[in-house]
Amino acid sequence: MNENINLSHNDMDGAGCNIVLRSKYPDMQTIHSSYNDIAENIELLSENVTHLTKRFFVTDLNFDVPSFIALTRFTITFPHVKVVYIDHHPYEGEVAEIFEKIKKLPNFIHVHEIGKSATKLCYETIQSTDENLGKLVGYINAFDIWLETEDPANFKIGWFLNTIFWEIKLSGFKINLIKNDYVIPKFFKTMYAEQVENKNKYIAKMKANNTLIEDHENSVLIAFSDKYKSWFQNDFPNFVVHILPYQSKNNLSVRIQNNPEVTWAKEMKQEMVEFIQSYPNTISCGGHDHAFGAAISNDAPKEDIFSLVEGLSDIAGEYLRKNTGV
Repeated sequence: MNENINLSHNDMDGAGCNIVLRSKYPDMQTIHSSYNDIAENIELLSENVTHLTKRFFVTDLNFDVPSFIALTRFTITFPHVKVVYIDHHPYEGEVAEIFEKIKKLPNFIHVHEIGKSATKLCYETIQSTDENLGKLVGYINAFDIWLETEDPANFKIGWFLNTIFWEIKLSGFKINLIKNDYVIPKFFKTMYAEQVENKNKYIAKMKANNTLIEDHENSVLIAFSDKYKSWFQNDFPNFVVHILPYQSKNNLSVRIQNNPEVTWAKEMKQEMVEFIQSYPNTISCGGHDHAFGAAISNDAPKEDIFSLVEGLSDIAGEYLRKNTGV
């Protein structure tokens, strides 16, 4: 077992966390996890901890109660290991209560700040002075917390990097940036141009197949797609809510327009989350106020997913009418 371990999310921000931490701890053992597998991966890692293990970094993971219970058990079981929790997801209710309890453990260190990406929090935590790495962190940060208007230059590059991330996958993304001293490789740009062309063709097919629905009445775009999820807000900016179910599984994600006029995003997101959680086949649901997702059991009938999508669209329409008078 390595001296340092990192359990991180499996998106670009989670990858960015690991890139940053490995700049200081190059021998770090890493597992990238979905939100659904946090507790399982903590249990897996606990089986391999030895007296040589010094630090366990947990980064960019949105915890539920069972996951925090697993992390609490790990922290208590291995008092010689510093558990360093770095994240930016908001917590409320029972999850917030158990988080407050784990903070009191002597070997638990937490860096928890909403309004910055987890990658940026990692960069600040290790106090890196690497300029190339700092620029990369800026790109990831601007995209992950959606600074489209506040930091448009970095957001644009972050968007580009996220497109490449999903094309070459997590390990390819990390390896190429680390080997190139955190400078964006030239072949990323060629690949991006190809992706834009492929994306346009893909969306045209979606329209023809009626898997992309423009609900102007409720200001909702519904796109049944396994690909190009980050593009729909950019290509269809006039919709307040983008509901993005997958085709190959029952999971879905929701994006709410992030601009000064949509002051009710948090309230609407909370109602949507409660609505999804009321469905018995929901495995997990949560995330940021303007971007969150849900994991639904693959055993759930497709008709139920359609009902969930319809319900979310109705909630969006209700908030639109209530707050804009439309």
